[in-house]
Amino acid sequence: MFDPQYSMFLYNEEQRYYWFNCDSIESPIKFELVGIILGLAIYNGVILDVHFPLVVYKKLMNQKPDIEDFVYIDPD
Repeated sequence: MFDPQYSMFLYNEEQRYYWFNCDSIESPIKFELVGIILGLAIYNGVILDVHFPLVVYKKLMNQKPDIEDFVYIDPD
């Protein structure tokens, strides 16, 4: 799922996290499937080596992200 040749996610080497590829040609249902698989892994206690920035987790927890969260993603 996170292999660069599938181009669903981009990996930031400097910050060491995955981010959604805006130019992906995959359908939104495939991103939903990735979310379901990650949720099942968390539910079953399976540790995956997948890192997302804090803004993703804030969104999942229904918290409002602030500008510092987005600066972390793209400092420019």
